[in-house]
Amino acid sequence: MRPLILGAAATLVALGVVSGGASAASKVRVVTSITDLRALTEAVGGDLVEVEALARGTQNAHDVELRPSLMLRLRRADLVVKNGLGLDFWLDQLVLGSQNARIMPGAPGYVDASRGVVVILPAGPVDRSRG
Repeated sequence: MRPLILGAAATLVALGVVSGGASAASKVRVVTSITDLRALTEAVGGDLVEVEALARGTQNAHDVELRPSLMLRLRRADLVVKNGLGLDFWLDQLVLGSQNARIMPGAPGYVDASRGVVVILPAGPVDRSRG
């Protein structure tokens, strides 16, 4: 969890938004794949960010329907935060469809929250049926 918070804070600093008070026009528009990441991003960014999640809290994050309306949200984003580790595999297709250079993989506005996290795998086969 600590690497995620530090990574998000570093990204906000890199985008130049961590400064004095933020007006509505200067808020960083962040789109997250899931609602848990939305809550973390709001906690880190405070009043400097405007955050929305693509998947609803009641929705299975593995099976989000790719819709043009989701691409429009991403087109307006300054930063995208994905869970990674296969949970939101659908997000990269939406990012590419948004044609937003700020949030393309490899750009400063693309944050994969799973980077830097040590993954502990259980013994035996690993698949979605095991959670």
